[in-house]
Amino acid sequence: MKPFFQEHMNQFFESLILPNIAPNKTASALFEEEPEVFIDYYFRNTEVQTRRAAAIELLRIICRSYNTFQGFLETQISNFMALPSKSVIA
Repeated sequence: MKPFFQEHMNQFFESLILPNIAPNKTASALFEEEPEVFIDYYFRNTEVQTRRAAAIELLRIICRSYNTFQGFLETQISNFMALPSKSVIA
């Protein structure tokens, strides 16, 4: 399973994780106004059964299981941040 996942890591990230954890306009505004509240709301409050919560849990498991994922994740986040603001989900 590990080789399969490492081979398809980019597809997992782009298809499953990123679309489900990308902040919407409300979350972006909350981050700008109160970053601490945003962290609690967006990352710690994941006991609710949502796609975002499932994607965050998947991301946590991947980060714990794959040492090489950190560099990949940093690259993907940089690429996402470079996109125009329209990439934030409405």
